Amino acid sequence: MSTCGEVNSETSADNKPDEASLAMAFPLVTPELENEASLASIKRTLSQSSSSSPTLDSSMVLDIKIIRLQPFSPPGRQQKKEKKPTTQKSNSAMPPSSHVSRAVDSSSFDVIPRIPCPHNPSSEWFYENVVSHRKPVILTNAVQMKEDFQPAAILQKINNTQDSVVRVHVCPNRVVDLAGHRAPNTKRNFAFVDMPLAEAIERCAATNDEAYEPILDEKERYYVRSVGKGKTPSDVYALFPSLAADITIPDVRPREQLHSTVLRLSGARGGGEARLWAHFDTMDNLLVQLAGQKCVALWPPECDEDMSPEGTSSRIEEPDEWNVSEHPRYAMAAAERLDCNLSPGEALWLPALWYHRVAARGFSAAINAFWHGAVPEGEHPAGDAYGNKPPLAASRAATRARAAASDLAVLPSSFRVLYGRRAAAELVAALGIPSQVLRAPAASRLPAGRGSIGCVPTLGVGTWKLSGAAARVAVTTALGIGYRHVDCAPAYRNEAAVGEAIASAIAAGSVVRHDLFVTSKLPNACHAFDDVLASAERSLSDLRCGYLDLYLMHWPDIDDGGGGVDALSPKTLEAWRAMERLVLTGRVRAIGVANFSSGRLRALASAATAPISAVQMEIHPGWRNERAIATARDLGAVVIASMPLGSPDSARMLGRRDETPLMSSEFVVEASNISKCGLAEVCLRWSVFHIGVAVIPKATSASHLASNWRAVEASKVRELCDESLQALAHVPQRRLGTGEALFAAPSGGGSVLNSLWGDDGW
Repeated sequence: MSTCGEVNSETSADNKPDEASLAMAFPLVTPELENEASLASIKRTLSQSSSSSPTLDSSMVLDIKIIRLQPFSPPGRQQKKEKKPTTQKSNSAMPPSSHVSRAVDSSSFDVIPRIPCPHNPSSEWFYENVVSHRKPVILTNAVQMKEDFQPAAILQKINNTQDSVVRVHVCPNRVVDLAGHRAPNTKRNFAFVDMPLAEAIERCAATNDEAYEPILDEKERYYVRSVGKGKTPSDVYALFPSLAADITIPDVRPREQLHSTVLRLSGARGGGEARLWAHFDTMDNLLVQLAGQKCVALWPPECDEDMSPEGTSSRIEEPDEWNVSEHPRYAMAAAERLDCNLSPGEALWLPALWYHRVAARGFSAAINAFWHGAVPEGEHPAGDAYGNKPPLAASRAATRARAAASDLAVLPSSFRVLYGRRAAAELVAALGIPSQVLRAPAASRLPAGRGSIGCVPTLGVGTWKLSGAAARVAVTTALGIGYRHVDCAPAYRNEAAVGEAIASAIAAGSVVRHDLFVTSKLPNACHAFDDVLASAERSLSDLRCGYLDLYLMHWPDIDDGGGGVDALSPKTLEAWRAMERLVLTGRVRAIGVANFSSGRLRALASAATAPISAVQMEIHPGWRNERAIATARDLGAVVIASMPLGSPDSARMLGRRDETPLMSSEFVVEASNISKCGLAEVCLRWSVFHIGVAVIPKATSASHLASNWRAVEASKVRELCDESLQALAHVPQRRLGTGEALFAAPSGGGSVLNSLWGDDGW
């Protein structure tokens, strides 16, 4: 960003430090169980696994920071406190980021609205108030339940009745990977076991564990999803008459469109948590909670590509904590996530195509009703017992797409790419689909400056104060989200790790080099001509990107012999001449400076042969830096704002602990409240849309990287209102990154501050 060694950078969007921890998952995947011999084999595997107690090898541990969601705990149940995992450190070489799981900050989640239903609502009322909006809602007073559905009451209802034997999914893992929800060609992690309904209820409720031997594991999970005979759609009123007689499901859609009603029971031996794989259905459905509590996470259909889809499932096993390298784009979906808790008597309306992940701690009983009607009549394929098969038209289109790909496969690579893109573009145009549905949205860019700098992406990811492992993960995640601007410096001591992330993304085909904008900087101690060339080559070697889009002089040399802020020291001019040579060799596309005063900028422009293409400087509502911005623009340079969120940690670094952080300023808070957006979003929108500069905030968590992207690249309302701007105009002005601690007093006399900034102030 904008100082050498300890350069001002940005904290995450809410400026709260992440909790240091590391999570490594070792899921047990078991084959489908067909007989008792298979059951015995699985038990032996589990026994061996538990006795060996796999531990983390030091080479598999990264020293990074993540945010961990707390396990779901329904109201009234105290969650046991767990010991915080320690982060192990190793002197061995860091592993690739594919070993890293990251978690999303739950504070970014929105809540699903609740709608009270009138007495005996009609399907017309439901259509007008619920169905037509195509968004999830929780309906209260919608379901008529005559009796209690706690385990003991259910057991009493079914005593001496002819209710069916049920098929139970028995799983040793927390996440039950249902047959229809896992990726193709992967093994089930559960066993199918048929048992009486009463036994299934007692096992799910964990009220009589001593009466039943474990089937797979002492902490096994149980899940029941009813289905009709011959895998026909389930009808709970026919399958479980003694239970269903006391429940009346409302006609959310016309009764003739009702496809199925499914009984769902879940629980765990010992009362643990059970989760289902994240997936979507192709029919509208209503999830009616009868007993226990459920926590449901949802993602809109627009997030499909970001969910790493496979059929109707997401390949992300743990959406609370995911593998960044495997699923870099999930951060965008995490920013769109909605969450709700369901209590008995409440019903969640789930429109078709909405991804959902259901979790329950302890016993849970529910009925799921599915309706046709989301697609034209006749589009649902025959034999769709669970309401999750694609419409017939979608299957036909997929077949034709594969045929088109086969046709293009005979062409050379460059032809395949060009004509494949054209074919995709033709489909997108014909259907009126936004182009970003097929790939990451293109990063917005500022107009080109002087020289060969080209157009600078408006939003970049900063890498200051990140360890190598954390920088690798942050850049990998940012590139997956859509960032194309990466700000680096040797002083940050992580360029090699950043280079690994860039090289991996290019090798994987998720980005191409010419779409990236990579910046590095000249260290303070390397202003001699040959040192400049050597330092640039070291950065190029570490960053593994072939060339630098922008190379900045990180700080000027201020030992100007008494010439003042308008004078260039011989070392500064010598370094600039060497940087001009780098442009001529093609190793660097454009050159610029950081942390230069207005006077020093003019002096350099007068002496330079190559133009100053970009100037990086401190800019945020607490330091508007208007004089330096005007000078840079007069010279035709692109302006890049370091510290757009105020970097409160830089104030501590420079010994200025008495200052109120920018994000805590009463005026920034006021602007945030007026604009109804986050504190970070206010500051970023102010810089980009009102000052017109590029920004390079640092963010270490995937959720904050995503929220920063949305603020700049996907904000529906770009400019702040006049009232917000007026509030920000009152933020007291003071430079945070003074650089005073980085320099000795000039030999010609005077203070470091005056030598650096002069009339620009500090």
